[in-house]
Amino acid sequence: MHPRTIETNEKPFSRPRRKASDFEHVLQTYNCDSRRGGPSDLNALELDVIRKTKNLIVLNKGYDQRLDGNFDATIEKALHRDYPDIPKFRWIHQLDFATSGVLCVGITKEATSLGCRLFRERKVQKEYLAIVSGHLPLSPYDYQTADTSVAESRPIVQKCVLSKLQMLIKDIEKQEVLYRRMKTDGYTFLRAKKTSQLPKGPRPGPTWLQMAQSKIVKSLKQPGYLLTDEEEAIISMRWKTMCKSEKEPFLHEARADHARYVKELELYKEQEQARVYSEKKYELSDNSDTVPDEASTRVEFRDKERLAYVLDFPIHEPSPNSFEMEISLNRNEILEKRGKAAVTIAYVLGHGDLHTQPVTKVLLRPLSGRRHQLRLHMKHIGYPILGDATYGDANPMSEAPSRMMLHAWKLWFNTSETVIADLYGDSYFETHDPFQSIVPTSDCVTTISRS
Repeated sequence: MHPRTIETNEKPFSRPRRKASDFEHVLQTYNCDSRRGGPSDLNALELDVIRKTKNLIVLNKGYDQRLDGNFDATIEKALHRDYPDIPKFRWIHQLDFATSGVLCVGITKEATSLGCRLFRERKVQKEYLAIVSGHLPLSPYDYQTADTSVAESRPIVQKCVLSKLQMLIKDIEKQEVLYRRMKTDGYTFLRAKKTSQLPKGPRPGPTWLQMAQSKIVKSLKQPGYLLTDEEEAIISMRWKTMCKSEKEPFLHEARADHARYVKELELYKEQEQARVYSEKKYELSDNSDTVPDEASTRVEFRDKERLAYVLDFPIHEPSPNSFEMEISLNRNEILEKRGKAAVTIAYVLGHGDLHTQPVTKVLLRPLSGRRHQLRLHMKHIGYPILGDATYGDANPMSEAPSRMMLHAWKLWFNTSETVIADLYGDSYFETHDPFQSIVPTSDCVTTISRS
């Protein structure tokens, strides 16, 4: 083992490659430490190993460290340096260049395949720690009304008491599974549901042909009706034997119908989410016998149980191969720019000061895996992550942060499969809190349900 490797006992994807020059403008714009850019020499890159088995290596990745690529110092090269007997290392998941924390690397194909499948099936729970600019209010109610001059311009955030957080997470995941099936299986899935509440499923090209033929047959029942040449041709058509030009009119109808379906599906999704939030009352503890109005909720009920922020803001890629992502602000943007659902649970752990500027330590739990999701969501509510060269505050403080203050704190493979213990040795991994010296906290809050 390489002497620079630190052993401790603490308890699918594709992105465009980036060059250092790609980030020069953002480093200048957002007043970041000019020394940032990661270790330039491989000898300076030390690996902090949380766990190693014959199938898996779990690292506490350092900030500003590249995973791979055409650079002198990368984690991949450091792994080959420290473990020369292992022929290949495989990424089970990724962390951004500037993000530190738990990173799982597969050694065998079996271990990598298992981890990638669990990520794909959303059976991996992750928690992050972040230091954000400003004092984010403890209560989402206070956030919404803290400054009346900007309150109306602030995005509306949902709220949830911690005792109902697992119920909320399960409800969101259940709804997302339903929406994915409705979007992908469409007509077949909705026809099996047989309910008038769901939007009418999109009809494919062959169905539009059948509908046209049925309409012609119905017209023939009228006395004296004579078929046109076009109608005679349609009656004799069979989808499997039709040429591309013959299919095109019906495919055009199918595309228009699919666009209609997507619009109705997004509207249904909004209405269903509002209904579920209204019925479940996630913002109220179970021991609340009455339903207070908003004012009394802020004053009388907020201190009974701490509230988490539920940041539900879809994200889209503004252009192909774009590095920066954007929030989809309305339904039209979701449809036109193919915005994807993105939900983050945020919980305020404590307030402090850094270089005389107010900061907040926040626990973040992503319920979806969109690129830059946590960074973009925190920027959207007005409390960007310190040191974020892409989405951060252009003038956060007089002394530039030495790093982006986002850390992958905990990771749990949520599965009862016995193979997880055989291949990984454990299913739960966590690191120390790297921001304890900035905002000391002893809060034992967690959103991970290891039951």
